[in-house]
Amino acid sequence: IDSIIDDFGKNFTGSMAFLSGGQDNIKSILKQSPNHLIITFDTLRNNVDLISKYVSENDVFCAIDESHKIKNHKGVTAK
Repeated sequence: IDSIIDDFGKNFTGSMAFLSGGQDNIKSILKQSPNHLIITFDTLRNNVDLISKYVSENDVFCAIDESHKIKNHKGVTAK
């Protein structure tokens, strides 16, 4: 995450979090109120209700690693 913040430059404000682990860990991270999230597609898929609730209630930028997996909404992975 530090290298990503470095890429934003010195003007970066806010907090950034990498969502990983199980639901309890993700809840703990989200309690810190980050406004920039990095998440893998599989973590999002496995915790979609929790993460979508947080994103819908907060002003958040969310970067999804492996987002190409959602490109084909009819594919096996998207289901």
